[in-house]
Amino acid sequence: MNIGLLTHQMTVETPVLTPDGGGGFTVAWDAVADVYAALTELGGQEMTQDAQIAPSQPCRIVIHYRNDLDSKMRLREDETVYNIVSLRDPDGGKTWLEIIAQMK
Repeated sequence: MNIGLLTHQMTVETPVLTPDGGGGFTVAWDAVADVYAALTELGGQEMTQDAQIAPSQPCRIVIHYRNDLDSKMRLREDETVYNIVSLRDPDGGKTWLEIIAQMK
């Protein structure tokens, strides 16, 4: 990975669940870190969401390696949200972290 490709500034967010008093929870998102990322769109798809066809945009996001991310978290770039699908260390060297995400 060429460090010059890390042109997208993103915020890593983690969910915070708050009881809603009715047995459920509301979800808020707290910022964990700001990171620079390389972003590649992998091609559009359609998926069913709430009985309707909704566009789905899978992306590959590469950042400097971090060991504190998991698939419950998400990334945000301005108003665009990327839900994390998978994480992997592509070469096992703990230099880069490859994230497959769905653009929301």
